[in-house]
Amino acid sequence: MPNREKQDRPRPWTKKGKQLFNRMLQRYAVSDDASLKDWQLTILFLTFFYMSIVGIIPCLTSVFLTIKMGQYHVAVFYLVIYILILLITFGRSIPFKTRAAIGMILFYIIGVIQLLKIGPTGSGRMYLFVFAIIACLTLGLRAALLAILIDGITLVGIGWLLYKGVIVWEYSHLIQASHWAIITITFLFLSTLVILPMAIVVSARDKRLFREIALSENLRRVNRQYKQENIERKLIEKELKESEEKFVKAFQINPAAMAIISLEKECFIDVNDTFRHTFGDRDTYIGKPTEDFNVWVKPEERAAICRMVREETPVRNYEISVYKANRTICRGLFSADIINLKGKKFLLVVMVDIS
Repeated sequence: MPNREKQDRPRPWTKKGKQLFNRMLQRYAVSDDASLKDWQLTILFLTFFYMSIVGIIPCLTSVFLTIKMGQYHVAVFYLVIYILILLITFGRSIPFKTRAAIGMILFYIIGVIQLLKIGPTGSGRMYLFVFAIIACLTLGLRAALLAILIDGITLVGIGWLLYKGVIVWEYSHLIQASHWAIITITFLFLSTLVILPMAIVVSARDKRLFREIALSENLRRVNRQYKQENIERKLIEKELKESEEKFVKAFQINPAAMAIISLEKECFIDVNDTFRHTFGDRDTYIGKPTEDFNVWVKPEERAAICRMVREETPVRNYEISVYKANRTICRGLFSADIINLKGKKFLLVVMVDIS
């Protein structure tokens, strides 16, 4: 039983390997707001990462066998190919288009060598096909069509070399020019049949990504603008509150008699201490109509002031005579102007005693 538990326990190197693998996948994971370049980088990475993992065993085997056979140049060729695969997979400092181009050229070169050495029975055409697919997925429709054109030119060139006797395979005598033409046309037809719809889908994906990126950018811009406006609004509210507090303090401690009158209801809203000491208790006026404010010695003065207020003409230092709370007469300089408080219009009146 203890031996079985020991066997079931995960080995440290396995756990570290899984952690490293997950970390690499997370680095290239595509988020919801990923750009087109992020998608292309992910496709390129996953393609060549798979090749770097799966291809290590056949690569080492091929290197070992070629060295054993004395074909050192072939062994070097296999090593260079695998190093390039690793460079494409993990060389994040290398520009994306450079990595994609190296990967495409790599598949193309392997495909051409396979065709030149083995012929149509080998996997050369498959490498040329993958060359066009990688061009489609990483660089788009134009690159895919260019890759198919290059494949066609390559196959035609190999057919011409075969016809001239430059290339000799074990079964070269069995392949006629018409056979190679059919092979080339079939390859190009199937490549176009697969890659063209794929390119259209990729193009549609790219357009959709561009729209989503533009929409995301607009939303972020609107969000930033909203946050900025919110900050500005709070600053304005803070300044307005501070301004109102300053006004209230200045209103209450002012040595002149001051009152705030609602233009809508034509009644007193607030009076300061000087007004209360001059004309009587505060409760006598708050909420009461201005018509009940019977302190005018000369009613024509009140009428003149009311006319100027209705015409929205500022009243400045208009000399008046009024009764105080003790019914004594005092002379004063009367001023009035319209002010805005919390979005409503009020009349601010001030009287300076000059008796």
